[in-house]
Amino acid sequence: ALREAKHSLEAEIQERKLATTQVEKVSRQMQLILNSAGEGIYGLDLHGHVTFINPAGATMLGYDIAELLGQPMHETIHYTRQDVTLYPRSLCPLHGEFLRGESHRGEDERFWRKDGTCFPVEYTSTPIKDEGGNLLGAVVVFKDITRRKQDERALKNALEEVRQLKDR
Repeated sequence: ALREAKHSLEAEIQERKLATTQVEKVSRQMQLILNSAGEGIYGLDLHGHVTFINPAGATMLGYDIAELLGQPMHETIHYTRQDVTLYPRSLCPLHGEFLRGESHRGEDERFWRKDGTCFPVEYTSTPIKDEGGNLLGAVVVFKDITRRKQDERALKNALEEVRQLKDR
């Protein structure tokens, strides 16, 4: 019986080692994906505090990763609307939708950098749930759309010039 128990324990230890190795492998792969992504990616807990952020996101926002961890993201980067009026957290669709367990896509929003400048973004906020369906937080993917906005303005101006030439 003792030999059987020892064999069973050894088998269980091997299974756990294998499982731990697999978890570490997946964790390394996920970290590589986050670090390689060109868009900003950050996680939020149920209180809207940052649980992780990738290097691209921290760079776009002008922060070191460590400076953002644990910070309330709405109050740090998303506290105004496009017209620069204050954006209370209670009215913020990014925050409100994920608390209701819903995804949200924001276009033409504004995020603020550490240096006090802002830039236009589009983002997608997706709730994170456990296997039982309980809400744990959200992951937000965002990108700086400054270049696209500049191109849109240039195209609009060119079209207006063409229209004025045709009207002459």
